[in-house]
Amino acid sequence: MLGELPTCACCLFPGLAFFALGALGAARGLRRLVPPSWTLARRGSTLLYYGVAAFVGALALVIGALSAHADLRDLAFARLCERMSATASPELKAAKCRVIDSAAGRVLELGPGPGANFDCLRNVSAITHWTGIEPNLHFERSLAALALPFPTELRWLAGEELDVEAGSYDTAISTHVLCSVDDVRAVLRQVGRALRPGGRLLFCEHVATPTPDAQPLLAASQALSGPLLHVIGNGCTYRRLWEDLAALETDEGGGWTVELEHYEERAMPLPPLWPHIRGVATKRG
Repeated sequence: MLGELPTCACCLFPGLAFFALGALGAARGLRRLVPPSWTLARRGSTLLYYGVAAFVGALALVIGALSAHADLRDLAFARLCERMSATASPELKAAKCRVIDSAAGRVLELGPGPGANFDCLRNVSAITHWTGIEPNLHFERSLAALALPFPTELRWLAGEELDVEAGSYDTAISTHVLCSVDDVRAVLRQVGRALRPGGRLLFCEHVATPTPDAQPLLAASQALSGPLLHVIGNGCTYRRLWEDLAALETDEGGGWTVELEHYEERAMPLPPLWPHIRGVATKRG
């Protein structure tokens, strides 16, 4: 069984080099297959060869810069999320709204990013107050331009460092966030501290495939794309998050009831991102 997939930046460059050699080799091989008398075709294959080389070189420079500079990576990730939020499919928005619809009372949202869930939150009349916990300051521009019909508060913190009063929230929300935190279980412990007895964590997350033996191509695609996702996704990792959530029922005395389901979210842009979980974790009194 696969655990958390390897995503260190150092894993990326051997993979990128392998891709570059393969792409250049294929382009060069295609050029050699073209007869010398086919002048136009040979010119085209030469352009293809150098085009592939230029693309791979530019990609390597971008990935290298993002890997080396955390603030640049934060900035690039914020702009990417803004773009993806603006162009997200109605099906993906509806799927997240179904998770969020049962939010009530004082709500704590982990990683609101560019406010991708605000369209859902505006329609939930049972919410009385919203607090967003966001570590990336580059989302300030997009969040400042949005509004909700109830009091709001934004704290620039990581999920592992929740500086909120214990037992002060009724609902916590996490959608496509736990993949990128440094310590999933530390975040969940902080959420448990913030929620009152009976409070609920509503979640929707993409995950590592739960059946790698039955889906070897999907597992391979996640393993190959993992290092690149880690850089472009600012720490995002294919994780077995259902194990972390299920551990709420047993770790440190338990105190939670967790209901979750696995499903494929085909509204996501690429197959490695299709495996998902969603559900509710309730803090018992």
